[in-house]
Amino acid sequence: MGIRSAAGILGVLFACTAVLAMTDEERAILKGRSAAAVLSDTLRGKLVDSMKAGGPSGAMKVCSYQAQALTREVEEREGVRVRRTSLKLRNPKNAPDEWERQVLSRLQEQARAGKTPEEVFEAAEEEGKKVFRYAKPLMVGPACIACHGSGAEISAQVRSMLQERYPEDRATGYKPGDFRGIVSAVVPAE
Repeated sequence: MGIRSAAGILGVLFACTAVLAMTDEERAILKGRSAAAVLSDTLRGKLVDSMKAGGPSGAMKVCSYQAQALTREVEEREGVRVRRTSLKLRNPKNAPDEWERQVLSRLQEQARAGKTPEEVFEAAEEEGKKVFRYAKPLMVGPACIACHGSGAEISAQVRSMLQERYPEDRATGYKPGDFRGIVSAVVPAE
């Protein structure tokens, strides 16, 4: 066995030992972060591709027709309940639960005070079982304005699509850098 092979095996052993030495909370926060990152990155990638191919209306079709399916795929792959939510909803199916509503309010206050909202991680109980709740803040990027900006920044075609698909849409009026919502994950205790 060469030196590189031995070093690789030792690296894997150390990594495994480190994971085994973690507490349930440490493993859960890593799992929550991972699920949130996978959902965010997967959706962002689809949106970027759709923006290039079909402009803002193409990106809106991804959010409107593919986001829920992508979320379910991430949940199955990661073994964690994960979703996006906000206090200013576009899709009523994404309404926050009580824990999410409290976290969103707290993070919104941080943003209003000029602080960058930080991730939240807490132990909780659901249906008599211990779980861990994780929330990753979502901030508005420049590309988001095409669908989430002020009325003048959203094209007539996208406004029409929004009105048709989401007649009670409240997810507009944002500027780049604004706090938009969270990716929320529920991680079962191991």
